[in-house]
Amino acid sequence: MLRTALLAAALFASSPAIAQSDPVGARVEVSGMRMYYETSGEGDPLIVLHSAYMNIRTMGEIIPVLARSRQVIAVEMQGHGRTTDIDRPITYPKLADDVAAFMDAIGVEKADVFGYSMGAAVGLQMAIRHPEKVDRAALASIAYDFHLLTRDYFATFTPKAIADAHATSEVLLALSRDSRAEVDAIVGAAAATGGKADMRERLDLGWMYNRAFEDPDGHVFEAVWVDMSAASAHK
Repeated sequence: MLRTALLAAALFASSPAIAQSDPVGARVEVSGMRMYYETSGEGDPLIVLHSAYMNIRTMGEIIPVLARSRQVIAVEMQGHGRTTDIDRPITYPKLADDVAAFMDAIGVEKADVFGYSMGAAVGLQMAIRHPEKVDRAALASIAYDFHLLTRDYFATFTPKAIADAHATSEVLLALSRDSRAEVDAIVGAAAATGGKADMRERLDLGWMYNRAFEDPDGHVFEAVWVDMSAASAHK
């Protein structure tokens, strides 16, 4: 997955390479927490946003590659890395608001954004909620929405034979939900329309709630809610 992210990040690293500066770390007060960030490289500003359970270091070679031609500002978000936590659920919109406030705090009016996984979802919310802050965005490993197609209509998109999902499986579709109640609601809706609920035993760890279901055509879904604030204690 990170290899794919590195390829996506290359969209921002196509200009001639220049000398890369060593990362300089600092902290700034944002939304009641001390947000840690590192700046490296020179050029137009590029905000880099990590995935869940990650930090700046675990983004690997993406940051130094981008810093060859850009001023990279890598941020550690709420409850991750060296940024302190606060008594507030971790959600994409709230994290996007944090990054926008962070940009104001360090005097960056507008920037490109590169995000990976959770960071990509935060980058998308930034573009939606704070479009004046985002010039271009490269978002790796993210899905915002999906559409269900009838079998006949799906067949117009491919010349290949369409698998019978009741007999074979190719993918497991994971859906993030904002609460335990939303997990139960989507599983209940699937069952009410001819699907199968709880294809395996539901997983309830307190901080994570997971139920599997099958739609009427046999496609397998996982509905998952995670309390991100509590999850950091269970790495």
